[in-house]
Formats: sequence, structure tokens, C-alpha cells
Amino acid sequence: MSQIASGSFVAGWNRVEPAAQMEAAVAALAALAQKEEVHLTLDVDAARDCTLYTDAARLRQVLGNLISNAIKFNRTGGSVTVWTQRMEPFLRIGVTGTGPGIPVERQTDLFRVFTQPGTEPGHVSGAGAGLALSQRMVELLGGKIGFTSDARNGTTFWVDVPLAFDAPPL
Repeated sequence: MSQIASGSFVAGWNRVEPAAQMEAAVAALAALAQKEEVHLTLDVDAARDCTLYTDAARLRQVLGNLISNAIKFNRTGGSVTVWTQRMEPFLRIGVTGTGPGIPVERQTDLFRVFTQPGTEPGHVSGAGAGLALSQRMVELLGGKIGFTSDARNGTTFWVDVPLAFDAPPL
């Protein structure tokens, strides 16, 4: 966070296989999902035939944050699905959780540091900096982050990551 705030953040740009990064992020959080009794699934079909141009470690960090949040802000017996959709010039990686959703009146605060919209203070562990950090990291990597949420269907966060073509982006 301090590197991003100070402007000293440097990405390790590489061609990255997205399926491997997603599988690693899901594997790292499988124990948390089991502990919280949340079913965790992964669909990497759209990611199999493409390559990203990004920082693999930062991408895993962002995905880990989104998946972790979807597990922690879920319900016993709920589910989290990590999925992909090709939307050139990006690959969209989504994380859909069946938790209670984020109240409309709290959605504007979602990417503010030290907030956890949708929960009462102290309900879920963490400082509330993960989404703000993820947003800034994704933007520095040339991507986009967003979400949809409603009380009946839970919340979906998505990250659009640049696809790698013949030449890296400027």
C-alpha cells in the first residue's frame, strides 16, 4: 500500500497464463472455504487459450483478496465461483459469492480505505484496505475492477486484465 501511495510501485510485467494464477489463488484459499463451510468452484475455460500481460504476483494478490472476501462475507453453505470471460482486449476474471450482498447505500464506499461496506464493524476480520489496494493495483496494471450486488443474488466482483498480443502495451 505504501509503495502505491508513494508512487514507487513497480510492476513485474510478464506474459502470464491466467488459468495457473487462478488455480493458485483458489488453492491458497481452499482451507478457508472449507473452514467457513463455503463451496468454492473454479471455471477457467475462457482462460485456457489466452495469455495476459501483467504482474503475476499482483494478479494473484488481487484475486486472493476478492476470493477471500467472497468467502468471509458469505453464509454457511454458500458458494463462491471464480470464472472467466474473454472481452477483448481483456480477460474478465469474476468472483461471485452468494452472501447477503452489499446494501445500495453503502456501495459508494466500497473502494475507500478502511471500510467494509455491507457489514457491521467487527463482523469480519481485516482492516478494510483490501478493495482499495486491489483497485489501485489493477489500475496500475492497465486493467479495470468493478462489481454488481443485490440482496437476493449476492455479489460479483470482476477484474479486466489486458490480454497479451504481439507487442506489450505502452
